[in-house]
Amino acid sequence: MPVPDSPLPERAQLRRHHELVEAATAAAGRDDRILAAWLVGSLTTDRADIWSDIDYHVLVSESDLKSFLRGGWRHFIESFTPTVMTRAFDYGFGGFGITPDWMHFDLAVHAGTPDIRAGSGFTPLLDRRGDAIPAVPVLHTTEVREPYFPAPVVDWFFYMLGNLAAVVGRNEPVLGTNGVISIRDTALVPLMYAETGVVRTGGNKRLTPFLSHEQRVALERLPPVSPTLRSVIEGYASVAEEFVRRGRALAQAVDAPWPTELEEATSMHLLRSIGRAIPSGRGS
Repeated sequence: MPVPDSPLPERAQLRRHHELVEAATAAAGRDDRILAAWLVGSLTTDRADIWSDIDYHVLVSESDLKSFLRGGWRHFIESFTPTVMTRAFDYGFGGFGITPDWMHFDLAVHAGTPDIRAGSGFTPLLDRRGDAIPAVPVLHTTEVREPYFPAPVVDWFFYMLGNLAAVVGRNEPVLGTNGVISIRDTALVPLMYAETGVVRTGGNKRLTPFLSHEQRVALERLPPVSPTLRSVIEGYASVAEEFVRRGRALAQAVDAPWPTELEEATSMHLLRSIGRAIPSGRGS
């Protein structure tokens, strides 16, 4: 049965999103295999906009799961909207469709007891049994806590930084440009979140609202990288300088241990391999 009192964000520019969600829910109501349907992601947040994807989830019985994953998910999407592309998720359990007007509709498929985590927001849409999913929507907002030290991010940064030796040794400047962007996006940006206590859940297609003006300026000042080894090395060095400076300061501020041995080992590895220690190799 439809779940009452589960509104989507009331914004005129989201009319097309509303239409697709309503069409999907009507189709789910006609499909006896679907026991429940709900929405997560940006449309359940206070930051949804016209570029937001639709993250739609359905619950099916164990007996219907295999057929639904084999292609039933695709037939379900195409039952309420034409598509110009459909593709299964790389990790399984559903797929996504692109409509002719380029709306992005993700469909995740569950069976048994669904693992519903309100950390990314939750809007119930259909519950055929009446007890399959929570009946109350949860509007997700970005959680802001106290500053914290992201030890796994710091470890990942030094691991990725050490791989610069292979990029240079194998003369792979094109791949190296990806490495510079990767350590920026998967290490420096999460470190900046930690500086201000931001804990993000959900998608990663939005950056500006979660960073301070100073942090955004620091990212914008990083030099562009081109596919030459010299540019790649300078790109790594610029990100590393920013990361290590901020990381050490954050560790000191929250009384967390800084991985001095890892930093020094990485610096010495790069000094031996490419003739340059990045960063300095002197922890503080």
